[in-house]
Amino acid sequence: MAINAVNKILTISTLLKYAHYATNSVPFCYICRTKPQFFLKNLIIMSLIYVIGLVLAILAVLDICKKPISTGGKIIASALVLLTSWIGLLVYYLYAKDHITEWLK
Repeated sequence: MAINAVNKILTISTLLKYAHYATNSVPFCYICRTKPQFFLKNLIIMSLIYVIGLVLAILAVLDICKKPISTGGKIIASALVLLTSWIGLLVYYLYAKDHITEWLK
């Protein structure tokens, strides 16, 4: 008798767990709590932002290496740009790009 009750409870909980398959045409993604097509869109957007940041960081370091400053200054400036991520890139491209040769001679 108890085994039948347990089986009924398990069957009901399993049905409730997968009830979204009957109501939605697209299954629910348990990782991001959204439908999979939204997860893939977000993944593509995040990947593009990452690649853009990586390219901008490489260009900034190459630009710093071309500047007529000391080797120590180049290392410090490159490390600051790379370690501060997007904020460092914004500061470098908007302000420091023109003034870095004055600061690190």
